Amino acid sequence: LLWSLGEYDRALEKFLKVAGAGIEDKLPNLMADALNNAGLIYWRRADYEQGLKYMKDALTFRKKARDKFGVSATLMNIGILEEQLGHYEKANKAYTDALKLAEKIEYKQVQTAVLSNLGSVALKLGEHNKALEYNSRSLLLARETEDSRSEAIALENLALSYIALKKHSEAKETLQQAIQVASRVGDQQ
Repeated sequence: LLWSLGEYDRALEKFLKVAGAGIEDKLPNLMADALNNAGLIYWRRADYEQGLKYMKDALTFRKKARDKFGVSATLMNIGILEEQLGHYEKANKAYTDALKLAEKIEYKQVQTAVLSNLGSVALKLGEHNKALEYNSRSLLLARETEDSRSEAIALENLALSYIALKKHSEAKETLQQAIQVASRVGDQQ
């Protein structure tokens, strides 16, 4: 509740209290949730190092709880934080591990997001064709799952790939599609 009210300091205090309650052995998933949420708050504050620390701790407990969906999502979050820190190789490793697991357990939402994230890293590394491939796959999955918000993001990232490849007419058309989809779902970003 505190989180949803924007009271992040108080929410963080509660999450850290849960994490320090000695529940590691009995309730590893609750421990993972508390650490994950603490990591998300630090991420929101742009304290990526601290967010990464908590995400890595959360991953340990997700694995202990055998929560494959949680492991996949946490690996993705670790990748995002590594990417924010400019650690592109580590980000790619985390994203690739998240994608492999998400494909294995058919976790389409994480697959869609991770493919988009891999496309983002590929663009930053100047691997424009690889970015185009990742973003195209992300778009297909978003449409397959009828996830309009992810579709808008995938279209925007695909447009960036086209721009990097100097395919300006494709970029313009794709960006117009992204705006239409985003407007349909009320996503201002």
